[in-house]
Amino acid sequence: LTKQIELLNFPGKDANPFTFTDYAFFQQKLFITTTSGLEIFDIKTLKPQSDSLEKKYLSYCRNKELHCIAIEGNHAVIAGKNLLYRINLLDGEVENLRLSGNVEDQSWLTLTNLIYADKNSVWLGSQYGVGVIRNIHSPFVSYYTSKNGDNLKINHAITIYAASDSSVLVCGDD
Repeated sequence: LTKQIELLNFPGKDANPFTFTDYAFFQQKLFITTTSGLEIFDIKTLKPQSDSLEKKYLSYCRNKELHCIAIEGNHAVIAGKNLLYRINLLDGEVENLRLSGNVEDQSWLTLTNLIYADKNSVWLGSQYGVGVIRNIHSPFVSYYTSKNGDNLKINHAITIYAASDSSVLVCGDD
């Protein structure tokens, strides 16, 4: 069974360009990121939904170009153009994660196209390769090449799979 969400329900839909970029589920709600922000829908009715707690963190995401979202436990991690938020979905607190003071690291957020989050790390994929923030508050580490001995350049990281605690598999383009 396929259901449809009407475009009329999206603020910023008249922005040019307007694109749906990613989605995630949390407690019977559908979170959709777009180039104009974040929207939350009830899974059963597909109607926009936001209680006072959700309005607290939705305000951070309004009119922002968002690229991707990942939900791990009670936290959502959202990346967008020049931003990376970690949101506690139970109390509404929003934390602005900084990769580092290095200008080159900040450019990762302009082109981030995927997030993988677990309870200890946030992995970001972009056209530059793959980067990780371990223990959420540690410095950002970027990987531009494969570590399997071939030194293959990681271009346009598209998907990440955590194979174990010590290795991840990355699918890239080019």
